[in-house]
Amino acid sequence: EEYEYTLTITNIIPENKLKVSDVKLFKEKPDKETAIKYFNSDNYFWSSDISCFKIDYMLDQYKKYLPYDYELLERATAYENNLYEAYSKCNKESTACAIYEKLDTIKMIKCNFDWDDVGVFDSLLKYTNNQNVLDAYNNREN
Repeated sequence: EEYEYTLTITNIIPENKLKVSDVKLFKEKPDKETAIKYFNSDNYFWSSDISCFKIDYMLDQYKKYLPYDYELLERATAYENNLYEAYSKCNKESTACAIYEKLDTIKMIKCNFDWDDVGVFDSLLKYTNNQNVLDAYNNREN
């Protein structure tokens, strides 16, 4: 399988006692040989791709690295057009590859918890009855 990995250097943030690390390298879905090297090292961590950011910052990154997608989605939301249709025309590259791998500043907090990939419809459907999600699932390309 393919996974995301991050190489980190640890810093302690004294105000809140969280162990926050500077990410030196973010690599989504490395080849198998590289993934094995990462897995066997204590310096790399698997990324659950749970992200926190200021929305203005991430919108700026979309404008910079995925301008076509940004414009499509901006027009769809501004004019209340079909968001699903606009999304289906977007670049198929993941946000991790298109944006995260190019960022100069990423932080990480190491943690241990149960996780499910709610970015995948089959997992998301376990947790919601939201009609928009159900409609998107029913209209997805197989």
